[in-house]
Amino acid sequence: MAIGRARIGFFSSFLEAAAWDTGFPVFLELACTVVLAACGAIAPRRWKQIKRRKFMKFAKLAILATALAATPIAASAQDVGATVYGNDGNPIGTIDSNDGTNAVVNTGKYTAALPVSAFGTSENGPTLNITKAQIEEQLAAAQAQQEAAMAEAQAAAEAEAAAALAAALVVGAPVITADQQALGMVEEIAGENVIIKSEEDSLITLPLNLLAANPEGGLFALANFDDIMAAVQAVGG
Repeated sequence: MAIGRARIGFFSSFLEAAAWDTGFPVFLELACTVVLAACGAIAPRRWKQIKRRKFMKFAKLAILATALAATPIAASAQDVGATVYGNDGNPIGTIDSNDGTNAVVNTGKYTAALPVSAFGTSENGPTLNITKAQIEEQLAAAQAQQEAAMAEAQAAAEAEAAAALAAALVVGAPVITADQQALGMVEEIAGENVIIKSEEDSLITLPLNLLAANPEGGLFALANFDDIMAAVQAVGG
């Protein structure tokens, strides 16, 4: 019987608050986000939403300097659905949304949120001081840079977590569950499995990847006590 990974609410809330509510730089936000995902504190669907949001923010920073250069400030917000033209007179894309502060431009290949002050005006419609080719080139570079940064941050987070677990995983170490209940003490480390002896002297075998080290260096299982015991009973343990 599979044991579902527990969501560690306090840890998740702390890192999310640190990353998104204090105005950290984009790369630091990405690092915090990757740590949350690696620990299983962010659901896969939420992780996809976050990656898309982070990319749009990163892309905005990448093209903002070019788009704002020598561009007159627009007098009013741009209409959703309007075609945006580049400084070569050719269409860049259309405006997908506009919240009055930022307008999301869709080139057909990428989307980027830009401040409405970055847009100029022309007889044809709103303009940006950049071409479609330049925007897409910069967005592609921003995406590649973001993906590399995320991969590096994830690898670092996984290596740090593995090192912490290796240091904490010793015979005799107490193990608590995700809902803060005592599970027992490490009796034996058998390859990819860890045998835990409960207070009732029963033996509980957990896969190594169901254990982690907390910030204080203690061991905890990534599942609640009842879920673990139900799984043990299901396999006749």
